[in-house]
Amino acid sequence: MAKADPVIVPVENLSHDPYRALVAYPDPEDSSIESRIRQLTDLGISSLEFQGALRIGRLSILGKGVVGLVFTGYSGGDRVAVKIRRVDSRRKSMGHEAEMMSVANNAGIGPKCLGSSQDILNLQVREDQRCFRGCAEDAAVLVLVFRFSVEESKLLGSLFCEAKDHYS
Repeated sequence: MAKADPVIVPVENLSHDPYRALVAYPDPEDSSIESRIRQLTDLGISSLEFQGALRIGRLSILGKGVVGLVFTGYSGGDRVAVKIRRVDSRRKSMGHEAEMMSVANNAGIGPKCLGSSQDILNLQVREDQRCFRGCAEDAAVLVLVFRFSVEESKLLGSLFCEAKDHYS
């Protein structure tokens, strides 16, 4: 099967089919789509690229989970990763995940969180790690970070950095 060419769509066109179905996945309503387009614009994201290993309908994306869908995006000419919260997610916002990403970032782990809103995370694309496929140590610590409180996460992050420095 031939690989489809990436489709780059300006944010203002995401309200059109077939893109709207993924911007407010899985149940796109006009108000959710408009809100997400506004949030993307406020975060400086100018377009989304529909490409990746996962296909939903006729479009490809980087990933899909219980909380959100992950796309390649563009912000100020830079390639970024954009996670958009699913409308059926039990989480009411991306705030806690953004906070945990910040804690992980302070420990030198994971893609840098460049900005967030209620429904969007704007993340640095780490070319050396093919987006979210980081080293095993980073993945293990991120799992721990997301399961513990902010204070516990800070402690884990500092312990990880000390261990990393010790064995480097």
